[in-house]
Amino acid sequence: MGDRFAIVGAGNGGLALACYIASRGGEIAALCDRRREWLSELKAANRLRSVGPHLEWEMPMPPLVEDVAEAVRDASVVLVVTTANAHEEVASAMARAVRSDQRVVLCPGYLGGSLVFRRGLREGGCRAEPLVGELALLPFAARVLEPGVVGVRAVKRWVLCAAAPRERTGELVEGLRRYLPMLDPARDVLEVGLNNVNPVVHVPGTLLNLGLLETGWFAKVDFYEALVGRVAGVIGKLDEERVRLGAALGYPLLPLEEFDRKSYGEARRVYSVGSVSERWAEAANVPPRYLEEDVPMGLVPLVSVGRMVGVQLRASELMVELACLVQGTDYWASGRTVERLGARRVEDLRGEAGR
Repeated sequence: MGDRFAIVGAGNGGLALACYIASRGGEIAALCDRRREWLSELKAANRLRSVGPHLEWEMPMPPLVEDVAEAVRDASVVLVVTTANAHEEVASAMARAVRSDQRVVLCPGYLGGSLVFRRGLREGGCRAEPLVGELALLPFAARVLEPGVVGVRAVKRWVLCAAAPRERTGELVEGLRRYLPMLDPARDVLEVGLNNVNPVVHVPGTLLNLGLLETGWFAKVDFYEALVGRVAGVIGKLDEERVRLGAALGYPLLPLEEFDRKSYGEARRVYSVGSVSERWAEAANVPPRYLEEDVPMGLVPLVSVGRMVGVQLRASELMVELACLVQGTDYWASGRTVERLGARRVEDLRGEAGR
């Protein structure tokens, strides 16, 4: 028998994962999302379909659930495919329903995700000890085209994965490879977090193209077409800082271009995978999470860890400051600093044994 998956978060990643896992023999026991209106639209669609040259699949719509505790009850694997901002909330919601024989995987975790999630379970009254782990990135480039239809632009060939505690990483990866063959064990969850390259691409790409964003340009043009010239140069600076921080912590991180090549190989990323209505177009290309998630959950912890070990990430700091100014939000206060993660030393970030 195959595993039964509960997928928490029915957006781009959650719908793509449901189709991909089902295509490889996994059972989707529940699709969970707190957006009641969105669940109604998925229910009306009745079927779930992925389109594009990398994944063509169609299936009856899996059971749709609003309550997280109900969704995870009958699953053997729980995939949390929300934004990282919601990890604590999701952990609290499932704390009294999750079991020790279950695996809970954050897709992706962002730096410190597993640590935050395990703390959320504990503070929510969880007495079980499920295996908690995280991915560095989603295994796909995907976007919702309409309710019940997700376009899969590409499937990654390589995605780092680790468990907290780190001693159980091999167990986690081997148990999931049947469904997600691209998973590769990392040394620990800190290495996984440092290999989430989304913040170094999304944040400058959004902030330095705000004029285009606000004129609606991205409703018709893909986001990645605007990452050129001096914008690309700033992205390169942020990535240099990420690699430099990794080296200081003992992790030989791949620079962005090489990382991209290893992730996708020779696969052609298809950015047009079907027609998309005006309702979805711009949000699909430049979703709010490019700032609302990638700044506090991505750049803030990078800068904070850098300060802990005496590595200044000046370009990353400037991007956080600009995002705070543009958004009118103090991301330093809400983001995953080492203090908010409860880390007093680097070892605390690696995924300690025990709870």
